[in-house]
Amino acid sequence: MQPIGLPQFFPANGKNGVLVARFTPATGVSSNFSTIVYKTYDAGMTWRATSPVKFLGVWSFVTANKGWIWNPEPHNSTSTAPVHGILYQTNDGGRSWISLQTTIGLETYLTHGQDIVQLDFVNNQCGWALERDQNNITQLLSTSDGGKTWEAIKAKVQE
Repeated sequence: MQPIGLPQFFPANGKNGVLVARFTPATGVSSNFSTIVYKTYDAGMTWRATSPVKFLGVWSFVTANKGWIWNPEPHNSTSTAPVHGILYQTNDGGRSWISLQTTIGLETYLTHGQDIVQLDFVNNQCGWALERDQNNITQLLSTSDGGKTWEAIKAKVQE
């Protein structure tokens, strides 16, 4: 079990928080990898695990209950083949997850083997994703409808 980042606490009362951890089996069989969301209601004095889920992607929570995880299908990181995956959402702190029905999903931007390396929602609707290819070229993506549609942010160079 390995934490994926630091615990995240939420301003509602400052005591509610989540910590996401990755379970890697000793056998290394990729189908047994999973992610577990731990929740606290007492500023981290005690943590409760939610049910393990078969997600291994990047995640973002806006409250102790509302969050998203991008779950890519296993793929070779040096491949230029399209990457498939699903964006999942939870409304109960990770006890259950639903796949979002997307119009223009994150997969749209992963046609040449790129990966989503960071996901950050700032509220229930507005979120950001950073995709990177094998040459470390990145692109910023945004959503304003909770992850149902994404668009690439075109960089403007100012002189």
